[in-house]
Amino acid sequence: MLALIIVLSFNPNFFALKILENNLSEFGEKPKNSLDKYLNEQLAKEMIASPETLTYLGFDSLNFLTNHNSKLDDNSIESSYEEYLFNKTYLNSLNNVDRNKLGDTKYNLDIQKFNLENKIISYEAFPFHFNPVSQFFGNHLSIIEFLTDNHKIEIKETLEITSTEFLQLLKLSKIISSILTKEQKGNFLPKFVYEKHQNSFLISSL
Repeated sequence: MLALIIVLSFNPNFFALKILENNLSEFGEKPKNSLDKYLNEQLAKEMIASPETLTYLGFDSLNFLTNHNSKLDDNSIESSYEEYLFNKTYLNSLNNVDRNKLGDTKYNLDIQKFNLENKIISYEAFPFHFNPVSQFFGNHLSIIEFLTDNHKIEIKETLEITSTEFLQLLKLSKIISSILTKEQKGNFLPKFVYEKHQNSFLISSL
């Protein structure tokens, strides 16, 4: 028991990952082969890396391990690069799977390989062409919607979580840094994008 407590204190995400893997298998058929089990494990890793995803999907039971309800996603350039490396490693592992030895599971393999290849090509071809602000949406708006729609202040516990999330808004500086880096690479947003969002703010403040 003491050994378990020590491991839990040093690596709570490991236990959260295992619990999440088990929960995911309950949404559909449990993995019946090693490939489906592996795909399930990788999906759980991607979800653990996104606090907002865990919150959106209501995995509150994991919060004591991940503290995800008090965090926002990391949208920095560094995080995007780490995701790119994860996808390359993931794809390499799938490329080692012999498709001819699979039954219907081969379609799961094909879909995930196609998905990863698209993500990798997109990052390699346009690493600085995705902007956190566009004419259709913006992180500055989605964060506000996330805080108001997903964490309405109704009880003391929610207030404590939300106040911690407000501290996470410091990550907006990473978004600004990302925009400045893209600017240095010659990637500019059209002027009307900023004008549109400025008008949105003005209207919402009335």
